[in-house]
Amino acid sequence: MNRPSKILLTAAFLGTLAVGSAFAEDLWVKSESVEIREGKGAVYPVITTVKKGQPLTVIERDGKWIKVKAGDKDGYVYETAVSPTKIDGGGNIFQNMGIKGSGMTSASAAKGLDKDAEAYASGKGMSPRPLQTLVDAAKKISPKEWEAFAAEGKVGPYARK
Repeated sequence: MNRPSKILLTAAFLGTLAVGSAFAEDLWVKSESVEIREGKGAVYPVITTVKKGQPLTVIERDGKWIKVKAGDKDGYVYETAVSPTKIDGGGNIFQNMGIKGSGMTSASAAKGLDKDAEAYASGKGMSPRPLQTLVDAAKKISPKEWEAFAAEGKVGPYARK
């Protein structure tokens, strides 16, 4: 084998190593917890929930959605819930600052109104019924219907396509 061929073969091998190591990217959960979903959207079923500070291995990226491996499960997480730098697990950020809060997350909000939200609305003379109606309606939309809607309207993961 001549010298240029050896150099080319070595470069190809090193390039393969570099690409392989790029796929071994780790991210850490920075939110109190993150729901790993079956698909790219909040309408998809939750596969597992991972707590703050836990590592996730990147499988692929698709816009703002990242397909990750969490333990023995593969699923999607939105990029704002993770960090490229190691995060320590811990309590609620507001609690860490000495501020009391309800502990309600956006994920739990999607499941329906919690007792604190209902009490707040009641105390302000507001009816929680309109918001609960929206929450209930959202639960009736299948992931396939959501994808079709998002693709047609160029919203969510389709906004930049």
